[in-house]
Amino acid sequence: MHRRRARRAVTSALTSRGEAAPNGLKWCGRRPLREALDARVWSAGYAFVDGDPDQLLLDDAIGAHLARARDVASAASRLDGCFAAVIDRAQETVLVTDRYGSVPLYFRAPLARPAVASDDPWAVVATLSRPPALDAVAVLDMLRLGYVAGERTLIENVRTMPPASVTRVSDAHVVTEQYWRFSYIDGRDDPAMYEKRLDQCMDALAARIDALCDGQGREAVLMLSGGVDTRAVAALLATRSRSSVRCISYGPADDPDARTGREIADAVGFRFEHAPISVDAFNSQLCEPSSFKAAIREVGITTRFTCGTGARFSSVADDGVVLTGHTGFLSSALHRMNWGVYGKAGARRMTYARHYTYERSEVLVPRSVRVDYDALRYTSLDETLASYDPCVDPLGEMHRWNEEQRQRNLVLMEYRAYEQRAPWMMPLGAHDVVDLFLTLPYALRLDQRLYKQMVQQMCTGRAEPLAHISRVGGRLSADNRVYRRYRTIDRLQPASGAVLTRALPLAKRYGQRQRHTPPLRYGPNPLRHWFLTDGQFRTDVLDRVEAISVDVLRPEAIRAALLDGRSGEWVFQLLLAGALTVQGVADEATRVWQRER
Repeated sequence: MHRRRARRAVTSALTSRGEAAPNGLKWCGRRPLREALDARVWSAGYAFVDGDPDQLLLDDAIGAHLARARDVASAASRLDGCFAAVIDRAQETVLVTDRYGSVPLYFRAPLARPAVASDDPWAVVATLSRPPALDAVAVLDMLRLGYVAGERTLIENVRTMPPASVTRVSDAHVVTEQYWRFSYIDGRDDPAMYEKRLDQCMDALAARIDALCDGQGREAVLMLSGGVDTRAVAALLATRSRSSVRCISYGPADDPDARTGREIADAVGFRFEHAPISVDAFNSQLCEPSSFKAAIREVGITTRFTCGTGARFSSVADDGVVLTGHTGFLSSALHRMNWGVYGKAGARRMTYARHYTYERSEVLVPRSVRVDYDALRYTSLDETLASYDPCVDPLGEMHRWNEEQRQRNLVLMEYRAYEQRAPWMMPLGAHDVVDLFLTLPYALRLDQRLYKQMVQQMCTGRAEPLAHISRVGGRLSADNRVYRRYRTIDRLQPASGAVLTRALPLAKRYGQRQRHTPPLRYGPNPLRHWFLTDGQFRTDVLDRVEAISVDVLRPEAIRAALLDGRSGEWVFQLLLAGALTVQGVADEATRVWQRER
C-alpha cells in the first residue's frame, strides 16, 4: 500500500503541458509531457531502482526520477525494467531507453533542436516536411529478416533510439552515450557459485513480479508456449510467487505448443485459456481493411504485420500484467554452425547466413524488388556490426547482434499489441538474471545447461509435474556431449569457421528439398499451410499481392514465388508477409501525412 501511495504522490506532482514546445522538443506522444522540477518529462513502462521490489516506478514516475538525477546515464543504468523516458529542459533534450530498447522512442532524422519525438511512429510521420518515402534498405530487411534492423524504420527520416542509451540534444550538438551493452564472457568460477547466485536471482525476481502484479492488485497473465522460457516463468510463479496467475496459449486448435501449454497450466493449477487462430479468423485479419490496418499501426513500421497475431486473439484485460517468456539473453545453446566462428569476418559471415538468408532468398528477393540489390545487400548488416568489439568473444558479439536486432525489432515489437490493453513485464530480462548468464563458463552455457538445470530444480513440490512434460521437439534435458563437441571444433579455429559458415546455406537448401508437403505442425502464423490447403485464403492472398502498388516491389515476382512449388515456409513468413507490410505501411504513412496537411 505504501508503494501505491508513494507512486500517486509522484504522479500527482506532474501536471500536463500538452504538446507545446517552449524548450527544444516537439513531443507528439500518446500522452503529453508533464512538469517535474525544472523539466518537462514523459516516460512509459516499469522500473525497479537497483532491482529493489520496494522501489517500483511506473510510467511518468520514471521520468521524474531521472529528471532529479545528477547523472542521467548512471541513474538509467540502475533502473531494472522496461521503459523509455524523455526529459526536456531549456538547455537540452534527453532521450533515454532501457537496456534492451523494449519501449521504442521514434524521432525525425536528422536529430536536432527543436527535436521531434514520440512513442507513436505515425505521429512522427505526420510531421515530415515532404510526402513519406520508403527506405530501400529497410524494405530489403523486411523481405529478408521480417523486421528492420538497427535504428531505421520502413519510412525514410523516421528512426528509433538505440537500446541502453542516453541521447542529449542541444543547440550545439547531439551526443549518444551507451551506458550498457551485451558482453558475453567465458567465466572461470566454481559452477556451484553460479547455481547459488541463480537461486538468489530467482527469489528476487519472484518478489519483483509480486510487486508489479499482486502489489498493484493485478493478475499475472502468462503467455504460455510451453518452451523452456515460459516453463521457467511458470515454475517460478508456482513455487515462489503469491500473485494470481492466468495462462494463455494461442495457435490453431491442434497446435502442439498450445497442448503443451495446457498441460503445464493444469499441472500447477493455473487457469488456462486457448486463443484459437483459425483460417477464417486469420483470413479476416488479412483481408478486412480495418483489421489489417490495425495490425500495421501496432507493429508494422519496423516488423511484419503478422507479428503479435496471438495478442490480437487473446483475452487480456486492462487489470492484468502480461508476463512473457521472452529471453534470448538466456538462450545460450549455441548452434553447432556457430562453433567455428572466429573474428569479425566470421561473425559477419555467419550472421548474414543465419539471419539475412533463407531457402532461395538470394534468388527470389532480388527478383521481387526494384532496387540495386547487390549494392545494398550488406548495408544493414554492416551498419549494425559497426560497433563490433574485437576484445569480446565473437560468439558473444553474435549473440549481442541477435538481441539488439532480432529480439528488439521483432519479438519486443510484438508487445505493442499487448500494450494496447494492459501493461506487460519481461521477467527473465531482469538485470541480475541477465548479468549472471552473460558471465557463465561455456560448460554451463552450451545447450542452456545451467538454465535447464534451474528449471528442473524449481520444478519441485507444486511444480514437480512440469519436469515430466515433454517439450515440443524434445525433452527438457542437458546433453554433456554438446560441450565436448564444442571443444573439439573450437580447437580447429579459425579454419572451421570458414567451412561451417559456408556450409550453412547448403544445409538450408538440403533441408528445403525434404519439405514438399504442407507442414503438419504449422505454428501460430500458418500462412503457407493455409495457402496450400484453403482455396479462398489462397485467392485472397494472391489478390492482395496483385494490388501491390509501391514502386519498390514487383508483385508479379512475388506472386510467382508463392505459386512455385519449391517455396518453403519462410518465403511466406518473410517475403509475403514483408511485402504486404511494406504496402500497408506506405498506404498508412501517406494517409497520416495527407490528413495532417
